[in-house]
Amino acid sequence: MRIGALSSGSARLVGVRVGILGPLRVYADDGAEVEIGGTRLRGLLARLALDAGRPVSVDALLDGLWGDQPPTDAANALQSLVSRLRRVLRAAGDGAVRANGQGYTLDLNPDAVDAHRFERLARDGKRALGNGKHAEAAELLAEAAELWRGSPLDEFAEASFAAPAAARLVELGLAVLEDRAEAELHLGGAVRMLPALEEVGAKYPLRERLTALRMRVLHAAGRQSEALRVYEQTRNALADELGIDPSTELSETHLAILRGELAEPSRPVARPEPGSAPLPTQLTSFVGRDVELAQLDELLHSSRLVTLVGPGGAGKTRLATEAAQRHRAHEHQRVWFVPLAGLADGADLAGVVLTALGAADVSTREVALLLATHDAVARLAELLGVGESLLVLDNCEHLIGRAAALCDVLLANCPGLRIMVTSREPLAITGEALCVVGSLAVPELGSSTDQAKESPAVRLFLDRARAVRPDFVLDDSVVNSVVEICRQLDGLPLAVELAAARLRAMTAAQIAERLVDRFRLLTSGSRTALPRQRTLRAVVEWSWDLLEEPERLLAMRMSVFAAGATVTALEQVCADDRLPASDVLYVLASLTDKSIVDNYVTDTGRPRYRMLETIRAYADERLVESGERSVVQEAFAAHCVDYAQEQDLRIRGSTQLEADLVFDAEHGNFLAALHWFIDAGRRLEAVRLLRALSWYWIVTGRDQFFGEFVPVVRKMSGEVPGWELAVLRFSELAVLGPGNLLNTEWLRGMAKETADMNAMDHYAPMVLLEPVVAMLGGDIELGERRIAHGYETSDGWAQAAVRLADAFAGYYVGDAERGRLRVQEAHDRFRELGDQWGLMRALLAIAGDYSVDGEHAKAIETHEEGMRILRELGTSQEDLAVHLTYVVQELGRSGDLEQAWARLREAEGMLGPDSWDGFFYVALSLHRSELYRLRGDFDAAAEVLAGLPDDARDPGVGLLHTLVRQETALVAIGRNEPELARVEVRTGFLDARTRRDLPDLAGIAESLGMIKELENADADAAKFLGIAVALRGLPDRGSPVRKALVDRLTERLGEPAYTAAYQSGVDMSISDALAAMSDYIAGD
Repeated sequence: MRIGALSSGSARLVGVRVGILGPLRVYADDGAEVEIGGTRLRGLLARLALDAGRPVSVDALLDGLWGDQPPTDAANALQSLVSRLRRVLRAAGDGAVRANGQGYTLDLNPDAVDAHRFERLARDGKRALGNGKHAEAAELLAEAAELWRGSPLDEFAEASFAAPAAARLVELGLAVLEDRAEAELHLGGAVRMLPALEEVGAKYPLRERLTALRMRVLHAAGRQSEALRVYEQTRNALADELGIDPSTELSETHLAILRGELAEPSRPVARPEPGSAPLPTQLTSFVGRDVELAQLDELLHSSRLVTLVGPGGAGKTRLATEAAQRHRAHEHQRVWFVPLAGLADGADLAGVVLTALGAADVSTREVALLLATHDAVARLAELLGVGESLLVLDNCEHLIGRAAALCDVLLANCPGLRIMVTSREPLAITGEALCVVGSLAVPELGSSTDQAKESPAVRLFLDRARAVRPDFVLDDSVVNSVVEICRQLDGLPLAVELAAARLRAMTAAQIAERLVDRFRLLTSGSRTALPRQRTLRAVVEWSWDLLEEPERLLAMRMSVFAAGATVTALEQVCADDRLPASDVLYVLASLTDKSIVDNYVTDTGRPRYRMLETIRAYADERLVESGERSVVQEAFAAHCVDYAQEQDLRIRGSTQLEADLVFDAEHGNFLAALHWFIDAGRRLEAVRLLRALSWYWIVTGRDQFFGEFVPVVRKMSGEVPGWELAVLRFSELAVLGPGNLLNTEWLRGMAKETADMNAMDHYAPMVLLEPVVAMLGGDIELGERRIAHGYETSDGWAQAAVRLADAFAGYYVGDAERGRLRVQEAHDRFRELGDQWGLMRALLAIAGDYSVDGEHAKAIETHEEGMRILRELGTSQEDLAVHLTYVVQELGRSGDLEQAWARLREAEGMLGPDSWDGFFYVALSLHRSELYRLRGDFDAAAEVLAGLPDDARDPGVGLLHTLVRQETALVAIGRNEPELARVEVRTGFLDARTRRDLPDLAGIAESLGMIKELENADADAAKFLGIAVALRGLPDRGSPVRKALVDRLTERLGEPAYTAAYQSGVDMSISDALAAMSDYIAGD
């Protein structure tokens, strides 16, 4: 209720103060607000404050706080609450709670409680009014109105004490408004109270004194027809709802207006200019618009007309109010706020503005004459033309033409005037500067509690949440739900506030789950707000009803685009005979002007258009009602398949980065289309769209989408070419996880199927993938054949990719020379093509070569270049973290452990322990163990390994299983535990031999050499170091552990003996080397 809408300020009290006319507030001696936590503690203070200075019985307190369900030991529970309240009040200042035989007393001067002060001022104001002291009455009642912040005791609505007290205070508040209006009528200043009278009158249509005063003020403003209409509305309401006629007072007011006999109010004394029309009183804090406020301050300095444009519910009115309060004209009472949302017809716009200004020096008959002769604009110019002024016209979108015309005339005739307008579309006149008011920034999914609190949308949610649930706290248990709410609502302030209001009856998780039906959920707006601002649906409907038919048509059809669209896409999907493609851009521009659509420029430099999710949901409802949805959806899905396939060809080669950005922008649309194909049972289209997305997912590390879609699509029925199914099966590598890299039989079967279908002849990435999978499955011969077939392709990208596969084969079979030669060729070709992902994969192998050669600086530099490329590609945090661990490992091998630890912590910060079901977490733990081990802290390393998940040593985690075994063996060796080391090495050897993974087997051979050293078999230890070379193709000169072992063995054996033993291992064939390792392991 707008009791305080026209107040002029009140004297500041000192000492502890309590406010219950609105949300409960406590202020300390210094004026700072004191936090009061806990619903019952706040209820206790509110109940005592109602009788400040008087005792409240224990029974009354127990009933008020617990009702008919008091705790078992009620007296002690109450005493505990009182003790807590005493501590709060002592910290605040001189407030206290005293106990006496009857109960407890809040020991404060009643005037320190706003409700008591309000009652005293209301009583004194009424007495002054009755004595004919109108100026004194107006001043006292204005001071009372200043105290009103909102619905009293609203947060305690379920407590038995609240309802009677609140009802009494509301009734008193209405009386204050009425008495004040009567006093101002005698003073000639009542016209400026009209906005408050109309707002409250609409809420209390049966209150006859209020209606009579409202009619008299409308008459004083020269709006006789409106005054008579108000009477008719009230008369009908009384008859319909109560079955009675209007009171004598109301009837006589009506007759006096009809006969022109209503007494004219006194002219005000010494008011040569209109006073500043009050800005709307705010009952809530202002959150999250610092950037926009700074922009408005700058725009109001440089421009005379500033329009805040944005969608409904974005908070334009609140932002304009805050900006107006901070403007220098406000200090001189030269700011006027004119709400226009309730004005149905703009024909009387100038008169409405004139009335809002008060026009205090214009008599009733003069105002009527001005309006009748269309001179209201001239009078406005006269009133506003003196000195620097700011006029705020709020909610102009439904009066856009007349508002533009009025602003144009006023600005031309009032050099010192600045106008600030809020609207859902610009006025579009010369000199207008725009401030776009969009949504509040929302946090990323998965944000921590601290990160979420930095988001303006979350801060707004928390502020409004505490108004209905003072004990609400953002912590790890609710942060994900709150983030989801804010993101689903696009950070739209009104929607966020409506969602927060639901916390009275729901949890944050329940709200987030039910936002799929947001229009049903978000209906709990303020009862005193305009009808179009009480529900989320009403907010959108207001904007929708202002659209022209072509605009509605495009908006409905555009709703199928989940992630926005380009003009070209909209022309292809949305155009038809009713909406020609040539008109789409112009209609789109109009929708943008009206804040239905937002436009932005992507990283590709191309303009793009999108709807807020709330508006899109509403438009989708309208599309369903129109009967067009299936047709439009079909066109949209077909467009997505074509566009995705086009971009899939461009994501390999020189256009990769640009295509990557297009995929980023369109990804939401492509997923929506994929879901639609699946739901519609369209398997062929689903397979083709899935394939078109696959390489983008691989390049950017979005493997989780394979898991979401591949199993579903594979189970669908429908004819699909064999090679496409074979490609789809390859996607299962990402779905089923790294454990399948140990399932050699499954890998061989997959490789044979794709080879039989010649999948690489149809889909270029298979040139790389087929040979690698064949070799991981142990079918070296098939892998080599597929490499040879790949060399026959004429595709430039495939020629680079087949060399990368050939390099992998070389390393895998122990031919390091072949691997190095082919990877350099692949590197050069990918660089020439401009394919960043292929270049990154080649750099990864080259960095490994540098590492084995002991050139650590070059290896680190090469890895860093690979990370730069990954960032350009927008890859996932998981992929970046894994790539960073290569740098960590190299720093450790180089001896720079301090920097290695720093980079490892950086990598750990990119992931949570649940990433990829713990796979990445295990990988990072292995690097942590390695750094401890290199530092010589083997106990700390063992502790890290002991903390790994139970399944970390299970073959189901794939290649990581072998690495865990190897690291555990190395730690056991450092702790002089050869038996444990042998057990771990044995398991790792059997796994690597099954895969015929020679690089891994070479590492295991070196571990066997270390175990032999522990057994005092130095010659055998040297032989196993040689076996490692036989398997890898060259020694690992970059390993500090290997180097230390070589030094120790050489010192004990002597150079000749060491060399002989070492060379005996180097000279072995691969089969003999594996046999020697197997014999040693079996012998133990």
